[in-house]
Amino acid sequence: MPRWSISHTSNFHLLCCCGSRVGAGHIPKAITNMKRGITVFLSVGALATVGYFTVGKWAIRHESFTFYDPDRDNRPVAVDFAIRRDKQMQADAGVIKLPVVVFSHGNTVKNTEYSFINNVFAARGYLVLSIQHDLPTDTPMVTKPGELYVGRLSQILRGVANIKFAVQEMQKVEPNADYDHLTVAGHSMGATSRCISPGSIPIASRRL
Repeated sequence: MPRWSISHTSNFHLLCCCGSRVGAGHIPKAITNMKRGITVFLSVGALATVGYFTVGKWAIRHESFTFYDPDRDNRPVAVDFAIRRDKQMQADAGVIKLPVVVFSHGNTVKNTEYSFINNVFAARGYLVLSIQHDLPTDTPMVTKPGELYVGRLSQILRGVANIKFAVQEMQKVEPNADYDHLTVAGHSMGATSRCISPGSIPIASRRL
């Protein structure tokens, strides 16, 4: 049976199992070790954060393009482009064909606000196209009670047209990619509209 003991001397001691006592002199050492552990943890966290932003800045190339669709009164379609630099070099050398992710933003959110997601896709070897679907001059999205998608139909069709046009133009910028098997991903409205969009886009897989 474990035996418990406690000292009643003027020195502070902790009650311990098996009759042992941890004196006051051991407490500062424990606190010091804890502080060291916290310092190491924070240092590792800081290095990981710096590493993420370093990789995002140097290992992954980001560039923005704006294309103008002549079939829709020269409507501007902005595309934020992300790709790993080493994968781009391999594609340019004809060694690989890049898989393509098309990312669609949520309602009222800018396509440039998803670089943290696009970096994840790009780090896995994808060519990422984050397309701006809405313009300030567009009619706001409206929904009707009981008819969830009626008010969104124009946004959905516009998104499909934007994707088709952006993919067509990106083939001129980065031809060494597989535009015949797209992975579509999105946030909120962007995810919903891509999942119910017509079959005119060569979709290989969908991600919400």
